[in-house]
Amino acid sequence: PPLAVAEGVYRGIHRNGKLVAAAGTHVVGRRERIAVVGNVLTASSARGNGYAHANTSAVTDALLGFCDEVVLNVQRDNAAAIAVYASLGYSVKTEFEERLVIRRSGISVPRMLRRLFGR
Repeated sequence: PPLAVAEGVYRGIHRNGKLVAAAGTHVVGRRERIAVVGNVLTASSARGNGYAHANTSAVTDALLGFCDEVVLNVQRDNAAAIAVYASLGYSVKTEFEERLVIRRSGISVPRMLRRLFGR
């Protein structure tokens, strides 16, 4: 969304005129002084060059200029990303699970969530 880009922080690395790696933000709450780093991507042909580290570091540094808390999330099986984030000082605070919920008519949201999570 244009507003997210306009209010966010993004960094990228170009090689031979092409964007090969980038990092940015999902959400920036300037008044709340918190931000969520996201959209950390590196082209498969450009991996192993430290681009994720460089971009995530640059975004994190920029955010810490006006945020008290900078967070991110990563899939627990993404060892390469976890190693990059740990080298920048990020640590695991909690684990969570994402699910896609599609509401069908006649099913209440609480009932659907109980079914999904077995409660």
